[in-house]
Amino acid sequence: MAEVIDLSPNSAFLLQDKKKPNNRKLFIKPPYKINPIQQEYDGLFENQKQFGKTIAQLFLNLSVLNVLAVAPTQSGKTGSMVASIYEFFQHKNLRLPKEHIFIFTGHSSLEWLTQTKARFPTWLHPHIYHRNHLNSIIHELAGMKNVLIIIDECHIASKTNQTLDRLFNECKYDDISNLYKNNIKFIQFTATPEQLQETFSEKLGNAHEISLMGVPESYLSIEKLQDNNRILSASDLCGVEDSSTNNVNPGVYENIRELLPYIAELPPSYHIIRTPRAGFHEVVMKNFKHVFQDTDYVFISEPKMKPGKFDEMLQTAPNVHHFIFIKDKLRCAKTLHHEYLGILYDRVTQKPNHSTIVQGLLGRLTGYHCNKKAVVFTTYTEDM
Repeated sequence: MAEVIDLSPNSAFLLQDKKKPNNRKLFIKPPYKINPIQQEYDGLFENQKQFGKTIAQLFLNLSVLNVLAVAPTQSGKTGSMVASIYEFFQHKNLRLPKEHIFIFTGHSSLEWLTQTKARFPTWLHPHIYHRNHLNSIIHELAGMKNVLIIIDECHIASKTNQTLDRLFNECKYDDISNLYKNNIKFIQFTATPEQLQETFSEKLGNAHEISLMGVPESYLSIEKLQDNNRILSASDLCGVEDSSTNNVNPGVYENIRELLPYIAELPPSYHIIRTPRAGFHEVVMKNFKHVFQDTDYVFISEPKMKPGKFDEMLQTAPNVHHFIFIKDKLRCAKTLHHEYLGILYDRVTQKPNHSTIVQGLLGRLTGYHCNKKAVVFTTYTEDM
């Protein structure tokens, strides 16, 4: 005999068979007359709609609690989240109160927060959190039933004692029986899953599925960039081990001069250079000014720009070449205006990390755009 469990007053009920705890059906009374995310859904591309539909259909097997959604960088991941939510509202066995949907990331970027909120309806904004809001979302979720949690960039802060691990531990989401009892579901998005598929499969067994996003021919992938020789090997642009000294390795000037042939092929463009942190940022800027001292090029330190000015600038055609020096910006999820981009140069590190490289400036050059000249200097290799 089925047990009726009240999940939210006057709205949701979970039918749970005691003998088959995974064989359950969820009904919402009454259903929404208009899908609450219809307006945002209508503006999506077909591949985003299809990916969201595919993800939701996996949950129609009611033993599934977690789906790892793998989508290439800049392929329409956020739109696919919209589509997934839309499909949950469409299915009577998945439908849930809109107040029970959350979006979270282990990323601490304010850019992510602003950009993500801009792509979702205002009713969802109070439930969009990043790493700095961990305690807030834990408090919000305490004791809640019938919940969908979408985790963006789920490869970030996912290790033991890191942000996502704390979220799962403190909300008791590491107890699969608790997830079934309270009907807690997860969709976890990333472009760089690394070992997550193996980890989720080991922890969740049949309660976990994976879904891979398909992209249209118009998508500019890392593979296409590589085939067109638009991914180049990065070198050291700093040349100083101690920022308190002025002893720059002269070889660094030669590394910077290697950009000249590429600049010559480009109209006035924006060139984005990622620098090391602290005083090394100023050293790299000084090196570029030294090499290009006889030009009318413009050199800008992005950390000193007013909020929003960076994105505004990239949408305006430059009349001379601009070099914009960044520190930690432009990683996961950030979308750039591509039209006037020229050279993207990621910094060299001693221990290159696959996810960091793919999600860095290399990933920012992928997507749906018509820029056929921009190149990226990085440490990416085919066998990563």
